[in-house]
Amino acid sequence: RAESAAAVQEALALIGTAYVDPVDGDALYRAAVDGMLTHLDQLQGFEANASYAATDPDPYDAFARGLYQGIGVELLAVPGHSLLVLDVYEDGPADRVGLKPGEAIIAMGGVSFYGRTPPEMYKTAASLSGRPVALEVLDGTGKARALTVTPGEFRVPSVRLIADSPTVVLRVAHFGEG
Repeated sequence: RAESAAAVQEALALIGTAYVDPVDGDALYRAAVDGMLTHLDQLQGFEANASYAATDPDPYDAFARGLYQGIGVELLAVPGHSLLVLDVYEDGPADRVGLKPGEAIIAMGGVSFYGRTPPEMYKTAASLSGRPVALEVLDGTGKARALTVTPGEFRVPSVRLIADSPTVVLRVAHFGEG
């Protein structure tokens, strides 16, 4: 790892001294970090990583308060089949239209998830954010239904009670206010 870090530093220094035009070293360093974060996004199958300058607004301020934008669900991609709904956040857009944990989203915005990889599914879901989206859903018995959900703001509670008998199980979603 030290050798890799030294190679990056050497590349930054070489570009700074030998490139045909002057280069902002800080911008070049940030681009290198952004490239690493893009690689991590590709590994996990969806975009979730970014770098921020000290002068940028705090991107985690809303997250610290548990505020998010989207349809208000936690999903798991089932390769070649669907996006499985693991959780639906109370009073979020998906909750308001009746989506339930355990249901499977088999198509979104007219795009079937049959035969698709998890990164393809997450990319489809991300591309439809910000506008009403039609969902084709299978319930636990295999019965299909159609829903339309409009993304919006929803709150993810910091801590939730999952089970209380015989053992208390709490889920900590994030560390922040509350």
